[in-house]
Amino acid sequence: MKSFLIIPVFIFLLTLWIQLGYGLQCYNCNSFYNEGCGLSLSNSSEFVTTCSDTDKGCRKVVQKIKVKEEWETRYIRQCAEDGVVGKCDYKVGTDDIKMFYCYCTDKDKCNSGSSLYSTVFLVFIAIIGQYLSYDL
Repeated sequence: MKSFLIIPVFIFLLTLWIQLGYGLQCYNCNSFYNEGCGLSLSNSSEFVTTCSDTDKGCRKVVQKIKVKEEWETRYIRQCAEDGVVGKCDYKVGTDDIKMFYCYCTDKDKCNSGSSLYSTVFLVFIAIIGQYLSYDL
């Protein structure tokens, strides 16, 4: 009887995993052009975009630009094809442009807001795994 239960649970988990893993969403905006894309960005859907299949994660760029002898800070959020998660890169364009690139891949809109989907999924998997280990 318990083996009949394992197959539907496995199919359910597989479809849940596919749904959560498909079509990563990231914020896509530039504070120079988009008001509300600055240091503090709410979890609104205004700047949310679904990334392409080639994008592996989200990126947040903090850009320092010298304009008329004054330093301005701009924030750019976008989908990213590459980057090392947990490491921020520092790049200098010219003497007047400095950029910090940070990457994330762990959840939708990770270049600002947060999501509970991954956490709920992992807790559910742990509970099912615990249940199955006692019955085997």
